Amino acid sequence: MQSKWIHSGTGEPDNGDVKKFIGGIKDLFDLSFERFNKKINDKKDSITAALTDPATKYEVVLVYTGINSLAQPSSRDFQDLSDEMNDASEVLFVTILSQSNLYSSLTAGISGEPLNLDIGMKSWGRIESPHLGFYGQVDGAQISSWWAKYRTRLFTKNLRSVLGDTEVNAEIRTTIDENPAAFWYFNNGVTIISKKVTKTMVGGADTAFGTFHCEDASIVNGAQTVGTIGKHGAADKVSNILVPVRVISLEQGSATFGEDVTKTNNRQNRIENRDFVSLDPEQSRIRTELAIDKIDYQLARSESVMRGAASFDLIESTTALACASGNVNLVVLMTGIPAYDIS
Repeated sequence: MQSKWIHSGTGEPDNGDVKKFIGGIKDLFDLSFERFNKKINDKKDSITAALTDPATKYEVVLVYTGINSLAQPSSRDFQDLSDEMNDASEVLFVTILSQSNLYSSLTAGISGEPLNLDIGMKSWGRIESPHLGFYGQVDGAQISSWWAKYRTRLFTKNLRSVLGDTEVNAEIRTTIDENPAAFWYFNNGVTIISKKVTKTMVGGADTAFGTFHCEDASIVNGAQTVGTIGKHGAADKVSNILVPVRVISLEQGSATFGEDVTKTNNRQNRIENRDFVSLDPEQSRIRTELAIDKIDYQLARSESVMRGAASFDLIESTTALACASGNVNLVVLMTGIPAYDIS
């Protein structure tokens, strides 16, 4: 790995520096340890063992703080290195990280890796157009396992997370406890959007049971159902319930199709205006950039709002902005107090 600090924030590493880096890589492959400093020579034995192991793969990384892509001379030098080292088999990989790539890696680490689900559905069916989708019945034990493994990560693209002891959620618990056989009839079910949905070969073409691999999946309706099953359902009872589940593929959809599905599917608990803020890309950007500094900005309405020195939610931030604006009308709107009560 070679890192270069570019003070201006633009440009790229000099081609001369790139050539020196590549030269050092070749010296290492040639076991020319006399050309390296003490730090490298102290690891001579382990490096030699790795280089002589035919199973070893190598990744060459150039990281820099500029925003420009590498110019042709430097790109060509890395391509020549790759061609030379991969002549017999592919063992060397080159990664170039500019400032924008660095930022993306930071935000990806904060958001977590995309969530992939393998869903087993009974009595499944398929809709081909205008968008590919699958529907069927999923047993409660499987849904409980999603909650145990991923918790609120399941709802990253939903308007809300689990809301707690609402009337609807209490009714879901009652059905689980007292009438599990009727759950499929009483529940609105779960809607999942996925970047890509692939049916595996399990079950073949038989619609009695099928397994579906869902890439970058998110539950956009049914958070209360999933959360209640995961938190409150006894293991022996949730295994006896069947939940209506549909999975919608976004692979052929428009850029806004996923958001449209999310907005129009949330009707079980009352939607508030603030819930739509979680779909605002500007608010998402602010949340991500605050998270880089380890500040938790909580957009989605949830039962688990945490306020503290390094965490706050949408209500707290909006109230603070209204008070800081110096505009009494905004303060009145936030507090709900009639204007004549403000002295």
